[in-house]
Amino acid sequence: MKKEKIKEAVKKINTPFFIYDEAILNRNINRIIEASKNANIGGRIRLFASYFTNSNPNLFKSIQNESVGILLQTPEEWHQLKPFGLNREMITSPSFLSNEEIDFWTNKNITINLASFEEIRYFVQKYKKAPLSFRIDATFWQKQRTGLKIKQLKEISEFLKNQSVTPYSFHIYCGTGSSLKKIKKYLIRSLKIYRKYFPNVKEINLGGGFAYDYKSLLVEEKHFDWSSYFAYLKQKIKEFNISPEVRFILEPGRDIFADIGVQVLKVKRVVNYPNLKSVSTDGSYVFMPSAAKRNRKHNLDFYDQNFNLIPKEECFSTKLSGSTTLSSDYIMPNVVQIPEPIKESDYIVVKDLGAYGATQHMEFLNKKPCPEILIDNEGKLKLITTEGVEADKTRYALLTPKLL
Repeated sequence: MKKEKIKEAVKKINTPFFIYDEAILNRNINRIIEASKNANIGGRIRLFASYFTNSNPNLFKSIQNESVGILLQTPEEWHQLKPFGLNREMITSPSFLSNEEIDFWTNKNITINLASFEEIRYFVQKYKKAPLSFRIDATFWQKQRTGLKIKQLKEISEFLKNQSVTPYSFHIYCGTGSSLKKIKKYLIRSLKIYRKYFPNVKEINLGGGFAYDYKSLLVEEKHFDWSSYFAYLKQKIKEFNISPEVRFILEPGRDIFADIGVQVLKVKRVVNYPNLKSVSTDGSYVFMPSAAKRNRKHNLDFYDQNFNLIPKEECFSTKLSGSTTLSSDYIMPNVVQIPEPIKESDYIVVKDLGAYGATQHMEFLNKKPCPEILIDNEGKLKLITTEGVEADKTRYALLTPKLL
């Protein structure tokens, strides 16, 4: 992201805020699509961007490739997107569903990856002519919270044959941050499931979980190795003799969104203790709890009050403090290196926060949400989320209780 655009935003809005780059978003999508085309399987690949990765509808409106669908998980997400008029194909991979939830999605013609035999029975009984899709726990330890277990597949296959139902697709998920090596293993397992139990499906949904390297400073090293992945997929399509009619669904989230956004903070105070220096910011872990939960260290840049880059030649070690009294409120979950010239009113840019950043804002500690800014393809800054008022996250308590 260009420093000049972040500087422009700093002049127009108070910190802390998140800022995203539309051009980087579309570049990340095109990287995946081009890699599939280079492997000569582009026509068989369909992407569904995970909405919960960064649940800002404006970012999904910024996706230029109309063939990219949206992955949902809850009815609330569908209602959030509806006012924005996003005319894209949608699928949903939720948890276990009630009959009412199955009715909700099916009546909206949205494919559901059902997660249990009980749900399949209900679906087939009520929606026999609708496309049937389901999620399979393809892990080797068979302990995913949701998904059909391998030992059930023979029974399910026979049940569907007896009902004269041909499933449309099945879905697998191998876990967040999965390496290329791991994802290849699960690809093989999914193709074996296809060949043994469901050889007539039209789609094989290989899910998400593609690893992203937050530690790297190089763009190409951060992102998943799509070229190697698609070359391997092409090889296995031929080896397993997969029908040319079968297409493959991918649900990338982090790899699409991670480096499109940063968070900008301001230094509130530099405190000197004996043998220790501490830096306080106007940020908080409640703005981006994913880093603390995953024990992940994001790369940081430091700028002076005029937004000139502060060199990291001489540094001191400390934790970056948040703006609440909670003893564990640190921006990063571990010690970081801070350049010695740092002072009050300087700026800190936390990188790679386009995925699981603002979207994970917590109401805990009652901090109002950060505003969000989009740099559009023309270089214009657009406010896409307001910061709210001071009372936004302190609960909407009624002055006079309302009788229900």
